Amino acid sequence: MPADASLPIELSGSQRAQLERFLQLLLDANSRFNLTALRDPAVAWQRHVVECLRLVPLLGAAKSLLDVGSGGGLPGMVLAIARPDVAVTLLESSTKKARFLSDARDALGLSHVQVDCRRAEHAGAPGEPLREHFDVVTARAVAALPVLLELSVPFVRVGGHFLAVKGERAQAELAAASGALRTLHVELEKIERHPTATVLLLTKRAATPKQFPRRSGEPERKPL
Repeated sequence: MPADASLPIELSGSQRAQLERFLQLLLDANSRFNLTALRDPAVAWQRHVVECLRLVPLLGAAKSLLDVGSGGGLPGMVLAIARPDVAVTLLESSTKKARFLSDARDALGLSHVQVDCRRAEHAGAPGEPLREHFDVVTARAVAALPVLLELSVPFVRVGGHFLAVKGERAQAELAAASGALRTLHVELEKIERHPTATVLLLTKRAATPKQFPRRSGEPERKPL
């Protein structure tokens, strides 16, 4: 474990060992294809493991969670280790990254984690089983907020929450996303500022209109 092993929540010894193992798997795989810009294990521990663990109190009594654009499994895999009672789905459109997530899940023995290798526009379309299925949806370093809302909110059940992990421009992104918030029936509940991130907690108030998400690539081309 890195020299600064402090964690923001209480975990068992086996969970701490799983987090160490996951970080090692992430950094090892990073030598083969790009999963993170961080190479130093101590820095990666703080920015990836510790930062993601700060989301755990926001999960509340959730029983299901989807991580959109999971990439290297951040925050989804870390949350799955911290909350083994939550059924976690990692949505990742890159075949290489989805394969890493599946291999890491198996290596860590996380039977409550599923990996779905699809674009969000397809997986969240009307009639798809993942649509409006999850208590909590998370996303970290995926897209600007107006785009991210269209890609993520369709997966949240009515009354459920979306946790968007953003950076220093969170307030500016919120201002730009005012139209998307109204269109997708989402309200900002709170903003939590952490040492290395700003977390937006949003609540879904009504069902997502059937025309969203739009076709692949359109949310990015013409943000709401």
